[in-house]
Amino acid sequence: MTRSSPPQGAQAALRAIRLLKLFTPLRTDMSLAEISEHAGLNKTTAHRLLQALASEALVERSEASGLYRLGTGLMALGVLALSSSDLRLRVRPVLKRLAKSSGETATLEVPIDDSMLILDEVAAATSSAPSAMLERAGRYMRRQRVKRCSHLMSDVWNHWLTNWQR
Repeated sequence: MTRSSPPQGAQAALRAIRLLKLFTPLRTDMSLAEISEHAGLNKTTAHRLLQALASEALVERSEASGLYRLGTGLMALGVLALSSSDLRLRVRPVLKRLAKSSGETATLEVPIDDSMLILDEVAAATSSAPSAMLERAGRYMRRQRVKRCSHLMSDVWNHWLTNWQR
């Protein structure tokens, strides 16, 4: 994904988005101090941005622990983003055939920075992969893990897309 430089006056929006991106499967809940440290912001700025995000349900703060986590508003946006593209629907039959013929789990991934975002996956009928491996849609994988396969699959993917659109 190629990034363009942000427009003037977008600093607050970019900082808020960066706060959202701090949350990971291994870091689902964080305190204000952790968020401000990871973001490189002072606590006052981080708190102000978190309040703005919370006003739109993009983050939530636990009453009991005081920790922040991603909010239900982001889930709604994620569902909307997935449903606004028919890519997953078009590719799913190919993933099923690939999983069946290879005996391996087939995934639909898109490159984002140094990672691959998993959009969908289909387990092979004979898959012995742990169930946690089969629930990765919406998660990121480091590119070096999939680099060898990515080169092969990008060629296959480009060929398939070219022929699909005809």
